[in-house]
Amino acid sequence: MDSMYTNLLRLPLFIGLCNDDITRIIEKTKLQFIDLKPGQLIKREYEKNEELLFILSGEVKVVTTASKGFKFIEQVSPPFVLEISSIFGLTPRYRSSYKAISSVKAIAIDKQEVLQVLLNYKIFKLNYINMLSTLVQKKQEIIWNRAFKDSLLESFIDFVCEHTLYTKEKITIKIKMETLAQELHTTRIKISKLLNELAKKELIGLRRQHIDIHSLFLLKQYAKQR
Repeated sequence: MDSMYTNLLRLPLFIGLCNDDITRIIEKTKLQFIDLKPGQLIKREYEKNEELLFILSGEVKVVTTASKGFKFIEQVSPPFVLEISSIFGLTPRYRSSYKAISSVKAIAIDKQEVLQVLLNYKIFKLNYINMLSTLVQKKQEIIWNRAFKDSLLESFIDFVCEHTLYTKEKITIKIKMETLAQELHTTRIKISKLLNELAKKELIGLRRQHIDIHSLFLLKQYAKQR
């Protein structure tokens, strides 16, 4: 029971709930505990989302594919919940694919359990609304501000933020330089110059059709000081 308390209280949606509420949730809610092996697929892109899935431990690879063919690959550490924005709404399907890099432990809560039990708790509901609102506001800010950026580096950073779900960890972009230039409304030569500059500063790594961003935070700091 103590470990279950600890696991739930580590998750953003349960922060602020008192011990009595956590106890009632554990008693009333069907919690499915999942163990995943390295390399095991967790969720596939466009698979129907019928549960809240919380990652408690282990490393996870997130792959998001754009309609134009380029891909964003993120390496994410727990605790986090998979796509809370896609469990309800017009298209309740996963936008990305998720695969275990190491051994992963997770908790799944069925969609009906969320509706019938968890959303009856005011703090849980507020946490859920706040997470959704923050997600929408950040995406809106990127979209509205991107057109007014004078710096190609800032536009590149916004492009990365716009296409990623979790931006704290390592990010890899699989993309052709011509495609990236089109996305940023510039030339291939200017893109190449920018990427080589960032590579010399050891902020990114470059491979054939791959850009490895070691830390988006450090990249943003460099953009401010540049």
